[in-house]
Amino acid sequence: MFPAVLAVSLFNGLMSPVLPIVVALAPVWMPEFIPVMPEFLFHGASLIVAFGTMLLGGVPAALWERITRQPDSDTTSMAIWLGAVAMLSYPSIARFL
Repeated sequence: MFPAVLAVSLFNGLMSPVLPIVVALAPVWMPEFIPVMPEFLFHGASLIVAFGTMLLGGVPAALWERITRQPDSDTTSMAIWLGAVAMLSYPSIARFL
């Protein structure tokens, strides 16, 4: 299920309505030694949004594992992670359709 989490997160990184905000904040997160080109801005911003989606989507799965006191991840926690990432990606999916 982890490849599905990655795919949905990357899709959200490419199509998210938050992407223009992250691009506008480029002076905050982009290092000065990288040339300011639209390609670098778009790829960097989409990776930030994708990583943030994956990170925030993992919180409910981690809470589930903590509540049930599981030593390792299982199919249920991965399904929770995928569901949370899909919910966070809903605006991107609606925008795409």
